[in-house]
Amino acid sequence: MKRPYLFLWISFGILFLCKLFFKGDISTLAVFLWSALLSVFLLVKIRMPSKKGILISLTLTVLVVISGLCGRNNAFGTVLFGVGTLLSSMAVTSEAEKNESVKLLRSHDKKGLFLSLAIGAAAAVPLIVINTLAMSSSNAIAPVFEPVRVLWAVQPGIGEEMVMRAVFMAFCLHHTEKPSKAQSIAMYIMMSMPHALGHGMDIIGCLISGVIFGLPFSFLQRKRDITAAIFSHFLVDTARFIIFGC
Repeated sequence: MKRPYLFLWISFGILFLCKLFFKGDISTLAVFLWSALLSVFLLVKIRMPSKKGILISLTLTVLVVISGLCGRNNAFGTVLFGVGTLLSSMAVTSEAEKNESVKLLRSHDKKGLFLSLAIGAAAAVPLIVINTLAMSSSNAIAPVFEPVRVLWAVQPGIGEEMVMRAVFMAFCLHHTEKPSKAQSIAMYIMMSMPHALGHGMDIIGCLISGVIFGLPFSFLQRKRDITAAIFSHFLVDTARFIIFGC
């Protein structure tokens, strides 16, 4: 086993133990720390992205911070997501500029952008249905359309996809541009489970969430591009906030 993957598995084991034995936000903080370490490592190895890449990273970060300031997060959570998004976005963007296997946007024309958004939207539909059915058992359905609820979804759509998913893919593909089957399985686990374990569910809930929601977003990032995954995640959370308000 290559050292980078061994490091990922050891880190994943530590995260799993944090989730298992500690209550509160310890596992969430562990995911952010893990992501930050991977981001810094990549930036040291491949250096900063181009001016365009830095601008993209700053834009994503500003959107995430604005979303956090709209009331979904406290000040600490907003800062945490802001810093995490900036570091991970710069690392992922820099890797994408040097590695064709990492794609922020598969095709940089209007047709390519529309197709990525369409694929993300199509993937979001069944996930919205599943999420609504799952949440309706313990939450009252009270649809309210407010622009602020759409803004709430920006932070998880961009922040979680960059901080808790894309940087793991970039780290793996930095070391193996054409991963073997075993390496691909490891990469998909790292793209799906840390994000799930960083949420406030029990272990079983995290595993289910990682499979049902984490894997589709991971496949979108890997097989299409990160833009499709961000848009899909954004739509799923937008529907959740409009339908349930939480």
